[in-house]
Amino acid sequence: MYGDHDKTGGRGFTVLELVLVMALISMLVGYVLPSFWGTFQAEALPTSARDLRALLYQVRASAMMEGLRYRVRFPTEDEVEDDLERLFQPLVEREALPIEEAGVFTEVQAAWAREPVLRRNVRCVKFVLGMPPVPKEFDELTEAQAETETQEDFDTGEELDIEELSAFKLYVEPDGSSDWATFTLAWLRTPEEEENPELAPTLNVLLDGRTGQIWIQQPLTDEEIELLLRENGSHILHTDRINAPPITEENILRLKDLL
Repeated sequence: MYGDHDKTGGRGFTVLELVLVMALISMLVGYVLPSFWGTFQAEALPTSARDLRALLYQVRASAMMEGLRYRVRFPTEDEVEDDLERLFQPLVEREALPIEEAGVFTEVQAAWAREPVLRRNVRCVKFVLGMPPVPKEFDELTEAQAETETQEDFDTGEELDIEELSAFKLYVEPDGSSDWATFTLAWLRTPEEEENPELAPTLNVLLDGRTGQIWIQQPLTDEEIELLLRENGSHILHTDRINAPPITEENILRLKDLL
């Protein structure tokens, strides 16, 4: 009795049911995956900016902890051999023997210093050593703003010149101080953007060398710069602005409360 009940109590799936389930799963994957992949790719630029900030914070902390000079630069073609991706990754070095071998910097071998920072298709396309300058079209500078003139400006130009990339060196002293620095990162999605990085989405990673504060700022429009200079006196925000709404007369007071 019980044996007969067990044999007739179960029911399997038919081939038609399995086909329908597989078709439904395929449709869902086809709908969700492109959206998910697009979101993942769009995060490449802000993620790279955050990772670069973390690297710079770690460099500053290591310099103060060890009492040694550190520097951040980009390698030359000869240094990376056939690994071209390393050309676009920051290289961390330190002056290990400041008395015996002053001025000799060697690569830091710690895992935090060797991990890739910039995601695929994200490149550092411009460097500014010194406080970010006010654009030349705004001549009415205050005395304080006049101090923001750039010390050195390294721009990779339209073809991402590797020699110009490797010329950039940011030195961090044993007390953690350094020059001001601005790293402009671009997400190069197409061959056209690789040839003309100014067409690509960009973010600026800014380092205040006096305090060690680092923040990420989307490029300001001419209208935003003019408004900031008129209302706030400075275009240097000292706060993160990623995918933020435009700065207008309606929201600038709220922004000033955050600065």
